[in-house]
Amino acid sequence: MPHQTRKTEIARPQLPHRTAGALSVRATPARVVGSPQGSACSTERRNLASRRALLRRITVEYEEMPGLCLTEAQARRLFGLRDDICVRVLNTLVNAATLRRDVNGRYASHGCGP
Repeated sequence: MPHQTRKTEIARPQLPHRTAGALSVRATPARVVGSPQGSACSTERRNLASRRALLRRITVEYEEMPGLCLTEAQARRLFGLRDDICVRVLNTLVNAATLRRDVNGRYASHGCGP
């Protein structure tokens, strides 16, 4: 007597229990942003939202502690920043007139001290 296939015995494709071999991962290409003139392209490395959040966090720290006056090294440790990032952020805040840098190289808010 021939074997009859029941509905519950319908052949299903079998999936392997594990993948054979190593998985390959492709790197995502860098996002290229054109210059305003359209002549040259550059790779955008900055996360602008993260930068704005960092600038706001440092500004708030100075607002909450009116007497805060820090050297570059102290600011770097307090805010947990790399050297190059700390310099750029502090200079951005000085250029925006949020902070001032005194003759001793300390960064303070405009309402602080002489």
